[in-house]
Amino acid sequence: MSDRKRRYKMVIPFVVLFCLLLFSFTAGAAERGTRVVRVGYPIQQGFTEIDENGNYSGYTYDYLQEIARYTNWEYEFFTMEGTLNEQLSEMLTMLINGDLDLMGAMNYSDGLAAILDYPEYSYGTAHKTLSVLKDNLEYTEFDYESFDNIRVAVVSYDGKEDEKLNSFAKMNGFHVNQVLCSSGEEQSEQLRSGNVDAILGMDVALRNSEVRVISRFDSRPFYFGVTKGNQEVAGALNKAMEIITSTNPYLSAELNKKYFTGDEGLVLSNSELEYIGQKKTIRAGVMLGRA
Repeated sequence: MSDRKRRYKMVIPFVVLFCLLLFSFTAGAAERGTRVVRVGYPIQQGFTEIDENGNYSGYTYDYLQEIARYTNWEYEFFTMEGTLNEQLSEMLTMLINGDLDLMGAMNYSDGLAAILDYPEYSYGTAHKTLSVLKDNLEYTEFDYESFDNIRVAVVSYDGKEDEKLNSFAKMNGFHVNQVLCSSGEEQSEQLRSGNVDAILGMDVALRNSEVRVISRFDSRPFYFGVTKGNQEVAGALNKAMEIITSTNPYLSAELNKKYFTGDEGLVLSNSELEYIGQKKTIRAGVMLGRA
């Protein structure tokens, strides 16, 4: 028997086994009946939103709908008044006490892991970003040589520079000048007025048509948090996320683009455009089918 035939014989049973496992899990969820899961729903831009007509949307909301395909869950969303910090604080207390079953957009920490359960899988990743005004073509992604001495507005509540940004700059061979600001509004004004070249932020907080990202770093996965000891919810959540990770590995990237980063396409810097303008047409030979 040839190697190719052996590989087919190995692959086909694996695919059949995976499909059987997927079918048995979804069928089992249907047999168990619908469960109502209580979800903390703080109004957080891009993650958990409600429009003026009462329609729910956001990264977390869409991901929960995908989870429901494999768990037969229905959701009861809990909202409340107050600032985002007030909502998060109150809902975290409710989650710890078991008045909620789960809540999304949570970072992992050993302290929280002692009082909450986390699934095995994160459902997305946030990054720190450097962003410039869209019409600023002096900087493009990965062109770190042009970043040298870049002026970056940084929101700092303790008067200290952002060490992650300094480390990132040092690692990539450029120097950064941090301009400390007391608020996001001051940060944006510094950028618009030309006092700085870029601003430091998070890609999950962008949704700003004025700016475009020139660099991402310091990745931070985010998770669903479950009430400690609630194995019924935690177990079903883990199984569903395992299937999603295997069958739809690009879901997180698609949701990130939909709610946060958009799709800017290829952006060329002024120096790159000048270089292209000076070059004549180049004839290139390529192998058939490899263009």
